[in-house]
Amino acid sequence: MQRDPIILDALFPHRIADAFSRRIDLAKLAEIGPTPIDFVLPGFARKTVGVMAGKTGVGKSWAVLQLAISKAVGLDLWGIFPAGVDDPKPGAVLYVALEDPIEVIEQRLHTLWNHIQWQMSDEQKCLYHLNLHIICEDRGVTLFETARERGQVAPTLYFDRFEKVVAEIKPDLTIIDTMSQAAAGIDENSSGEMSHFLQQARAFVHRQSTSLLLLAHVVKGDVADLIDALRGSSAISSNTRLMLHLGKLNEREIEELDIDPSAAAQLVKFTFVKTNFDRLSGMSTILNKAMNGVLKFFDRHPIPRLPSARHDRFAHRRHRS
Repeated sequence: MQRDPIILDALFPHRIADAFSRRIDLAKLAEIGPTPIDFVLPGFARKTVGVMAGKTGVGKSWAVLQLAISKAVGLDLWGIFPAGVDDPKPGAVLYVALEDPIEVIEQRLHTLWNHIQWQMSDEQKCLYHLNLHIICEDRGVTLFETARERGQVAPTLYFDRFEKVVAEIKPDLTIIDTMSQAAAGIDENSSGEMSHFLQQARAFVHRQSTSLLLLAHVVKGDVADLIDALRGSSAISSNTRLMLHLGKLNEREIEELDIDPSAAAQLVKFTFVKTNFDRLSGMSTILNKAMNGVLKFFDRHPIPRLPSARHDRFAHRRHRS
């Protein structure tokens, strides 16, 4: 059966005639070394797809907005960059809110601006307005659906418009909040459908030379390994190259940090669950969720770490779970 052309184009980001043409010159590689990996965020390489997971209400949307600002202006807000690395390189960021209304997003951005602007230089304040792009589309828009007659996942007409916007902005980092809304027409428990969806997402990031971070939900209850926390098919974690998790502290972590349980209710842990292209997997930092929603670094009990050449004041901010 002949494939639909739009599906064929989404599956193969390059012309078929150009397929299998990207060969590695081993002599040149031995002489000058490999091309450096372009990380748009710690552990998140350009042209890859990642997920950030957490329970409803834990603060995922606040967290990714702060990550978006961090990348847009080049400011390491939580000290999550590796030791010896300067503040992140500024770059364009596109955040697409598919669930929350525009009034809510405006309130969050206004709160974050009032909290973060004092940490910015004049140049970074300019970059905030130039590099940060926010789109709110809470009218039930879905980017992918399952074409039942073909048994394949296909982009909707909205996806074509979305990709044109991305092509205009040329973001280093694209964030979709949430994956469940973007793929509302897909069975998240189907390995085949989710694999096909993420295959097309990978094709998209290659076409646009961006990185795509999808916000995802987690299963109910606790799990022994955070890699199993994602709700839906295991194809989601196996087909993405980065997994971040935001969650409450458990009893063991509260005890280890010697925190009063009443105070611990406002704390969350930001964890690099999986990073395929570096060694950040398992690293985490503790954040304090303020009453206004802003996530701030929690440094009441510093955790020892090898000092950074530049960020020695952040040396205690990460630890292995």
